[in-house]
Amino acid sequence: MQLSASSVELVSLEEALARIEAQWACRAQVETRHLDFADGATLAETIIAQRHVPGFDNAAVDGFAFNFDEWQQNPTQSLSLAGTSRAGDTTPPTLPNQSCMRVLTGAPLPERADTVQMFEDAQCHDHRVTLASGLKKGDNCRQKDDDISKGETLLTQGEQLTPPRIGMLASLGLEHVQVRKKLRVGILSTGAELIEPTKPTEPTATLHNQEAGDGVSSSSETERRSSATGRRRIPHRIYDSNRPQLRAALARLGCTPIDFGLVPDSPTALEHRIDAMAEHCDAAIVSAGMSTGEADHVAKIMGKDWVMWRLAIKPGRPVGLGNWRGRLPLLGLPGNPVAANLCFLLIGIPLLHRLGGVRPKPFLRVPAQSGFNQKKKPGRLEYVRVRLKRNDALGWTQKEPLVVERYGKSGAGVLSSVAGADGLAALGAERTSISVGDPVDYIPFSQFWSGH
Repeated sequence: MQLSASSVELVSLEEALARIEAQWACRAQVETRHLDFADGATLAETIIAQRHVPGFDNAAVDGFAFNFDEWQQNPTQSLSLAGTSRAGDTTPPTLPNQSCMRVLTGAPLPERADTVQMFEDAQCHDHRVTLASGLKKGDNCRQKDDDISKGETLLTQGEQLTPPRIGMLASLGLEHVQVRKKLRVGILSTGAELIEPTKPTEPTATLHNQEAGDGVSSSSETERRSSATGRRRIPHRIYDSNRPQLRAALARLGCTPIDFGLVPDSPTALEHRIDAMAEHCDAAIVSAGMSTGEADHVAKIMGKDWVMWRLAIKPGRPVGLGNWRGRLPLLGLPGNPVAANLCFLLIGIPLLHRLGGVRPKPFLRVPAQSGFNQKKKPGRLEYVRVRLKRNDALGWTQKEPLVVERYGKSGAGVLSSVAGADGLAALGAERTSISVGDPVDYIPFSQFWSGH
């Protein structure tokens, strides 16, 4: 399939997300997992409460339990102290008439008792208790099913487990839960200019002047030595940053990353490596080779297997989604690390959520004001790396709406601008310029790494 940028219509982000929902279904299998190992996992079952929580009426504070209506008949009269109910007691005592009982937090309420006076607000003398005024019936009590009612639907398939949700399941007496297995996601980078940080960075192993034979490094060699690693640098080569950031992102998402390394700019080598990914992975992510240049082979070898190619956003236009040989979901990312990062957030995460059985959820967009001026071309969304405006004395500003300021340089290869930013400012496709004070949508990065 011959690809031509001029003959392929740019796809909007909304259309790309719709195609993900239409094209792919959940591929992750189901397993039973102990709650201790379920944080971040995706539920494969709907949780319906099989009991009330709490399962009995109990005291919310240390104090004195009594019958409110009975006390109201003569609120100035003291009540006889008839005993104590403690947390862990299996049989609630019965409250005698005209009496109260000492209760500890979490203790079952005595039969007939419906209100608790806090210990420090009552007066106790010689086994008689005088209660303070101002109480309402039911004060300081936790009624049965105050938290959860039997038969209530608590969580549904596709929701991700968080520490509070795990605690809630434990409160029901659950120990295990049905969840989706981790997706195995293969990643590779292509490009003749890329090298590995852990590999020697020049063919010659020695750093010394061999001709001199004196064991002293030449001045030119010393200048070329990397200050970070002590190795020489090869001119015009760069370290691959896309695979490391993808490995970290996939681990945060609860996937199992499988690294297929660097692949040279060769169609045959790429085909063999992606075929290997298809044997071992549930999905694949390939960075670079996505445009129409002479060395951009990924876009070409996918051919008719693309579901979409070229997205109407900046940075990140050369991105594609497809099925390698009709069976392996494949995300093709731009080679520039900023564009790769952005496209992974906006397209890659929704794809992996779909394949992993995660319930779809729209991006969080917070109304904000622009703290910068910028011109743009109409017809595509543009995303600017931003920081929330801060006040040196107070931390976050108290202005409404939030003010976002452009952060770092704007190039698609300036990864430091993403590393130091709080999120993105989305500039609508129809806009041609943004001025200070104009409304923008702020998309915080933090949402991409939190549970649903």
